[in-house]
Amino acid sequence: MLLHSIMSSIAEFYSRNLANEVIKGMGEKARNGGTLGKAPLGYVNVRARDENGREVRTVELDQQRAPLLRLAFSEYATGNWTVSQLAKHLAGLGLDVPATPTRPARPITKGRLHTLLRHPYYKGVVQFQGVEYAGRHEPLVDEETWQAVQAVLGSHRSGERERMHNHFLKSTVVCGQCGSRLLVQNTKNGKGVLYPYFICARRQRLHDCSFKAVLIEVVEAQMQEVYRRLYVSEADRQEIERYLLAELARIEGEKDRSVRSLTVRRTNLEDERRRLLQAHYAGAVPLELLKEEQERLGRELAGIQRQLDAYQADATLVRAHVEQALDLLEDCYRLYMAAPDHLRKQLNQVFFERVLVNPAVDEEGRVILPGDGGDGHGGLQGEDDDGADDGVRGAGDEPDGQCGRDEQERGERTVDDAGDEPTRRADEVPCSIRVADTGSDVCLEARLNRPFDQLASARLRAVARIAALRKTPTSMGGGRRSSAETATGAVSQGEGLYSDAVVPPAGLEPARP
Repeated sequence: MLLHSIMSSIAEFYSRNLANEVIKGMGEKARNGGTLGKAPLGYVNVRARDENGREVRTVELDQQRAPLLRLAFSEYATGNWTVSQLAKHLAGLGLDVPATPTRPARPITKGRLHTLLRHPYYKGVVQFQGVEYAGRHEPLVDEETWQAVQAVLGSHRSGERERMHNHFLKSTVVCGQCGSRLLVQNTKNGKGVLYPYFICARRQRLHDCSFKAVLIEVVEAQMQEVYRRLYVSEADRQEIERYLLAELARIEGEKDRSVRSLTVRRTNLEDERRRLLQAHYAGAVPLELLKEEQERLGRELAGIQRQLDAYQADATLVRAHVEQALDLLEDCYRLYMAAPDHLRKQLNQVFFERVLVNPAVDEEGRVILPGDGGDGHGGLQGEDDDGADDGVRGAGDEPDGQCGRDEQERGERTVDDAGDEPTRRADEVPCSIRVADTGSDVCLEARLNRPFDQLASARLRAVARIAALRKTPTSMGGGRRSSAETATGAVSQGEGLYSDAVVPPAGLEPARP
């Protein structure tokens, strides 16, 4: 019996020591960027021999499945797919799980695809014990796409389902009281006539929203009016285009200095990350703190990389994208009226951040923006005195039907220490278009996406007009100011009085393939 206990203790010690050695080896391999175990779907483990005859194990892209996995990430990032729909689509394209000695090859399933979309290996990192290390394998997707996929997956935590009643406005219009999405409800009267309504999803689920159902045909008519007021006239378009192209040329001239500053910042962050890992290996930094610092540094580096990528954009392509955006604004009403429903949905997603239906207003008529995700009411739009006019004047409130902006000079968008995307100041709310129907008592507040919120603003048109007047002989001869110059007070501001708000370095770069 004593001998049995001794042998058991020795076996237990051997097992624990072996486990510790295995974990130590896996940790060392992960720190060196190696792949732990079998590579996930889309990659293949390759064994080769070097010139000395030693076996070398590497990971390469699966030429058959990697393009389909890349397609899965790019498509799901759009938010137009459920995991189930995408799995069926990819299975139809031939994406399958490789055969094993005990199981044949089989099509990709919903659960397997969901797991793969969460896997950080595809963005080029190796994860071990909750810590991410830069991998030596080739990334299948870039960091931006992977983060977009995680955001979509996070928004679907409550589940995904295919909609029974689809409508081209459902992805754009939201409840103006709580910010929740609007559902389609079909109601019949006593004679069997069908009336489709938009109803609030939060009121349907929790019964704590005051939104009243509105007829869909009324909202459709209001959206047509929004597009009618959104357009930019041909004369204004030419002045805006000339002004923006001149500002792009100025930004291009200052590019070298900004790129040097961002590159130095990126190098410092990379050095900080290496020192952090070395401190962790030395036992000076605990694992939880290491994870937090890695996340912070990763966000900062991603923001800097986005700005550097923007500066690398071809100036010719940038100018082409400016022209395309102005073309869309000039023809938006005609395009919307002639487009079928699925193209109208895409146009709405291009132009609008969201469209509030029957938004709440305060005593002064300012819109009260609902909280994100329908969690209640947010703060007042334009709470600062110098931003009080924002959101109050819609496109229809301007003399020529365009959306208005506060005429006071806006400051630059701030960039935080993380080097992330510049964030809007509190008084830099997006341009909006308000349309009200007194007959049906329905009001829409359409919040425009960038860059259309700036391209369609009355302020930009005024500044572009002033820039055009400066180049004429009368304005350069030192005579009286024009009425437009006097109204905006922009003459004394010098060149570039709108460039920081309209054409930020990372604002109009062409999309990367």
